[in-house]
Amino acid sequence: MATLQNDPWHDNPFPKLRSLSQVHAWLAPLIVEEEAGRFTGNPCLQPEDFSEEPPPEPKKIGIDQVLGWLKVICRGGGIIPPFCVEVVLKDGARYSLHSVLDCDEETRTMCFRIWDLRALSEADVAALKQTLNGIRDREELAPVEKVHPKLDWANVRVHYDDVSYCVEWHDRIWPKE
Repeated sequence: MATLQNDPWHDNPFPKLRSLSQVHAWLAPLIVEEEAGRFTGNPCLQPEDFSEEPPPEPKKIGIDQVLGWLKVICRGGGIIPPFCVEVVLKDGARYSLHSVLDCDEETRTMCFRIWDLRALSEADVAALKQTLNGIRDREELAPVEKVHPKLDWANVRVHYDDVSYCVEWHDRIWPKE
């Protein structure tokens, strides 16, 4: 077109772009033209055509619901019976939730107490479940030594982004609505 039809095209140098996604966006119309076998000569995108703002992060609705639910538990206080709520972190760690102590919006961290079941054998777990079957009120979960002599708890502090999901195993002594 530039030589035979005396219709020169605009220069189309490869611009300095800031990201791979910008390079892909710059190349996309050229690839479409090449695959179609018809070159338009239209100018390509320039660096000023790209927004300086990073794309918004996708909403994490599932995680927001889980965190919201844990925050409600934090406000409600009280002890959750062993085996009723399991918190699962993104690294695969699983904890039986005792209570949620604190949620810090500034640091986006949460401190929760977990039932430490590591010292319990299978027989101990069976005995603990039998004891829990006899409990009719969550107030009976304290002191913990009365529920089972090896039952203990620990505190865990995690970043909001580390929480993957929770499993709520319903129980007859779970708080009513």
